Amino acid sequence: MKHLYKIALVCVVFAFNSVASEVDGLFPEVRVNHFIDLAFSEKSDTYTEYAILFNFCQQRAEHADCKQPFQDAESRYKVAEANHKVLLMVASTDMKTLEMPLAGEHELTQLLAKQGYLDETSQTTTLLSALNLWLKDNSLPPTDKVYFLHSLMVKVDSASSEQAL
Repeated sequence: MKHLYKIALVCVVFAFNSVASEVDGLFPEVRVNHFIDLAFSEKSDTYTEYAILFNFCQQRAEHADCKQPFQDAESRYKVAEANHKVLLMVASTDMKTLEMPLAGEHELTQLLAKQGYLDETSQTTTLLSALNLWLKDNSLPPTDKVYFLHSLMVKVDSASSEQAL
């Protein structure tokens, strides 16, 4: 009986390593690092905007730019910072194997639609096709599952594209 547990444990370890290496093949380090760099750049740019307004508003708190424009800049910075942190965390751990939760499909659909890969009324099967088009355009291998890391990279790419406009 002891040997049965050992054999089962070895099988589980090998199965996990197999899944992890399969997923690693979907996310080449060079390409993932590109999106991490984009996320950092977005965080840096939004921080600069936020810091300028923060310092200005320390001296002139009643100025019109210290109300809604300041709140918007702070919000953009916090979102960019969170995107960068989450992307770093997921890309550098065993969390790469996490599939995207169903709750994230709507946002991913919106982001891919914003970039012209599909329209927002598309079904899940079309979402996977659109994601594979996006992956191809970004020099990443195609997939048969939508991983959380995919959705994060699309989110960063979309934010970076918006900022460039």
